[in-house]
Amino acid sequence: MKTLIATFAIATSASAGIVTFDNLPSTYGSSTGSGQQLTNSVDGFTFTSTTTVGFSQNSWYYYNANNPYFTNNSSPAYPIGVRGTTAMYSGYYDNNSSTPNLTYNISRTDGSLWKFNQAVFTSVWAMGNIHLMGYRNGVQVLDIMQGISNTQQTMVSNSSYPGPDDRIDTLKITNTVEITPRRHFIMDDMYYTLPAPSVLAMIGLAVCGTSNRRRKDSNG
Repeated sequence: MKTLIATFAIATSASAGIVTFDNLPSTYGSSTGSGQQLTNSVDGFTFTSTTTVGFSQNSWYYYNANNPYFTNNSSPAYPIGVRGTTAMYSGYYDNNSSTPNLTYNISRTDGSLWKFNQAVFTSVWAMGNIHLMGYRNGVQVLDIMQGISNTQQTMVSNSSYPGPDDRIDTLKITNTVEITPRRHFIMDDMYYTLPAPSVLAMIGLAVCGTSNRRRKDSNG
């Protein structure tokens, strides 16, 4: 008997989403308080950063639009940069010209692949130049460089990199400004797509069965 195995790949639709950060808790409300360091994942994404010894403040932070510190005592870019109620920002920079430009990283909490579509960026202290580098299994597959303003929001899009090849596991972001204190940036409303999962269905079909029947003459 011969058995043929038929394989069917069943693909479901890709899912798109947006991380607004508006579901994060309130930040400090006093005039001397600032944002808060992000320590938990948000909507299935984990936010990390490179660190420098002695400078633990180089982490992702978030703040609320109604926080008095950002509306009264800091750069005008903070109230400009937030959409909705809450935005992320690249924690406090190192005031040291010899310190390498730090990267702020985003990945799926479960380690799966995803596609960066677009996000809103605002440079804090001066005009900036945001650099987004996407990696898949350690290989860079996405490279976006765009100028960002400190007086209005700038939409940074992945529209020039269509197709499945820009699926990534890690997005690295840095504001490549020469003067160190001006590398600070704000990010809000990150749009993304999760690739369609494939379900492999193995179905065994028994076909072409043959048998030989031996007939015996009951009388012979």
